[in-house]
Amino acid sequence: RDKLETLGAIARALTARVVPVPAAVRGPSASNQAPATPAPAPERRETPDPTVLRVLPHGPLHGKVALVTGSGRGIGRLIATRLAELGASVVVNAFHSRAAGEATAEAIRAAGGDALFAWGSVANESHVRTIFEQIDQAYGRLDFLVCNASDGLIAPFDQVGTADWDRAFRTCVTGTHLCAMAASERMRGRGGAIVTLSTVTAHRYLRGFGSQGVVKAAVESLTRYLACELAGHGIRTNCVSAGPVYGELLEKFPEAEQTIAHWERITPGGELCRPEDVVSVVEMLLDERSARVNGAVWVVDNGVSAQIDGRFVADAPTGASTQGLAQGQGLALAR
Repeated sequence: RDKLETLGAIARALTARVVPVPAAVRGPSASNQAPATPAPAPERRETPDPTVLRVLPHGPLHGKVALVTGSGRGIGRLIATRLAELGASVVVNAFHSRAAGEATAEAIRAAGGDALFAWGSVANESHVRTIFEQIDQAYGRLDFLVCNASDGLIAPFDQVGTADWDRAFRTCVTGTHLCAMAASERMRGRGGAIVTLSTVTAHRYLRGFGSQGVVKAAVESLTRYLACELAGHGIRTNCVSAGPVYGELLEKFPEAEQTIAHWERITPGGELCRPEDVVSVVEMLLDERSARVNGAVWVVDNGVSAQIDGRFVADAPTGASTQGLAQGQGLALAR
């Protein structure tokens, strides 16, 4: 049977196992949509070139050591390079994307930063042990852990098998737990911060994302438990839950152009997030200014999960009141 690749593999090629995921959830049907002149498409800002690194010799994170799992490419890579720019020594981790991970570490070093590449799967306990042994040997400490490594088949539930669930859970949940426990051993006595990565599909349905959504919901729950159990050691644990983000992954979806356009239509303001938006929140949660932020899940989706049907006041016909529009569409707010 053909399947769309997992999140880990989709960023590598998305060509090995491809299953046509049903088209993204459509907007309101023409019969229910309020007549309105379509708003012009928002002008997209230029995304900074992620290959250009500007490492600060004595940045605010100078002397700190950070491990970013799954940081060979995508948002993980941007998180790793951003922490390096701020002066941290960064442990870049990748499993399937080994060459990309090595290239990320080399790019940081070439820009004057400090980076170590640690190959291994967070789903494999012996790999995790080796990763942290490398950290001990190279730095003898760890201050930050960003759990970005992820896996999960993108396909309808009737095409998700037991092996798919096992792989997704072991990477996203077991792997996060293993890394958090190993990191906490090295943070005790000096404190530290852990950030996990989730998705708004943990709480909102998106076709084909059932496996990823379910395991990420578990990651958010795990984050809160870690926050409570590790707080006594001076360790904070928070989560960043991202919505659709412009970039390589989104552009490789089936019917990508139509899907992106649909998501833009149902996003307040008409524009999706960019990778640097997610990176900025991760950076903030690691910063000492967030010293009292613990056990929180920060949603970064430009408001897309805050609405139910993608219709906004600005879509109303000229002269129509919000109440009249709602009643005219059969919402019956007073019912």
